[in-house]
Amino acid sequence: MPIGKMADRKTLGARGTRQEYCLQTRATLQEGDMAQIKIAHINEQGRELIIIPLDSSFHDKTPSQREATRKALQACVCDAHLEGAVVLVWRSGHNRYFIAPDQWHEYLRHLPWNDIISRLNKTLPCDWTAYRSRAHTSRMNA
Repeated sequence: MPIGKMADRKTLGARGTRQEYCLQTRATLQEGDMAQIKIAHINEQGRELIIIPLDSSFHDKTPSQREATRKALQACVCDAHLEGAVVLVWRSGHNRYFIAPDQWHEYLRHLPWNDIISRLNKTLPCDWTAYRSRAHTSRMNA
């Protein structure tokens, strides 16, 4: 899936129900070191949205690394029992980028970075160590 400036991306949860997806991803994570990630969990246009700002180094990741990060964060959102479309946002230079469901593209293209940061209102616990271990094992068995 290509990305661009405040870009194009579809959510993985589009296949099947959210509950089915959460059950699949939750099963891949185990206990380990927990990261605490600041998120903006907002209601916009009558729908829940979970915006996760990332470091600018995310822009330098390969498509497969971005996808692995998105999957891990989606699993963490599921584990936290949060509802809403998951959106990853980051800056690179003077540009902003995002990975989001198509229906949110227009809204996100016009959402200033400072508005995103000012709306951070929750902390998402996420077990990165377990996810990386699982992803490494999957690649070895492929």
